Amino acid sequence: MPANLTSFSRTRLNQQLKTLRDFQNDLYNTYISQLNGSLGDIAAAEGAFEAGLLRSALLKNSSFEVASPSLHQIMTALRTTPLSIGANGSGKLLAPFIADWKKAQIETVNGIIRQGWFEGQTVNQMASGVKSSIAGQTTRTAQAIVRTSINHASQVARSATWAANDDLVVGWRFLAVFDERTSNECRSIAALDRTYPLGKGPLPPRHINCRSTTIPELDNRYAIDDSSFTRSAKGASGGQQVKASMNDYAWLKTQPKEFIVDSIGKTRADLLLSGKLTNKEFAKFTLNARLEPLTIEEMIKKDKRLNLGLFG
Repeated sequence: MPANLTSFSRTRLNQQLKTLRDFQNDLYNTYISQLNGSLGDIAAAEGAFEAGLLRSALLKNSSFEVASPSLHQIMTALRTTPLSIGANGSGKLLAPFIADWKKAQIETVNGIIRQGWFEGQTVNQMASGVKSSIAGQTTRTAQAIVRTSINHASQVARSATWAANDDLVVGWRFLAVFDERTSNECRSIAALDRTYPLGKGPLPPRHINCRSTTIPELDNRYAIDDSSFTRSAKGASGGQQVKASMNDYAWLKTQPKEFIVDSIGKTRADLLLSGKLTNKEFAKFTLNARLEPLTIEEMIKKDKRLNLGLFG
């Protein structure tokens, strides 16, 4: 980089920015190629693991032969299954989702340099701005994109495995994490406690950094007694095991009010604890028809429209 960027003409600046963009593009393409390879490996391993779980869930005397989807089937599903990342990302395929992240990161660095040039910053000042961006927001965003993509690959592989065994798996259920960090969207979708048909429903990830997952629903002929099953939860007093069948909001109501407020906000907490709605009714009330989270203002309008008197 030249010693004094402020002396460049606008044309020279644009030439330098283009050179930088080309370099960044090549660099990100290398990273994305490595990520795509890892996602393919993860999806293949997840498909094999899910098939193994289905085999272990069957009774020993069952004659059902669990099928494993081919690598081609899993990779095709990974390329063609859209993500459901809120209003802005919903419907995007994995490749454009990652490509949009790359574009945003390149523009962030170019924007810092462009703004620095107009403000008369030195090279060192602009370099410091770029370094801060990479060390902070860019790194966090990259980690979030990777986590989200891995979750997507895992869910797609599971779905492909279930589809290959649709005589055994009749549907699936949404499972959210029992802790303070779970989003209102995921907590409410899970609390609906619905079984979705294969190939349909609100498949995770539902948002960036989504930790939610899915579990299969087996045909009654192969169903197992899961009444004694437990799952992990992390409440105000730390980690514990709770009944796997426990509703998400039923668990949340076992926690101190301060914990509930920190988890879902004061207005939602007050409504949840008021007893005016059951856990499932509360979950349904906080979502729209597309199972997207409602704002407090939207919830108040919904209350007035349905004449429920929840906030009056």
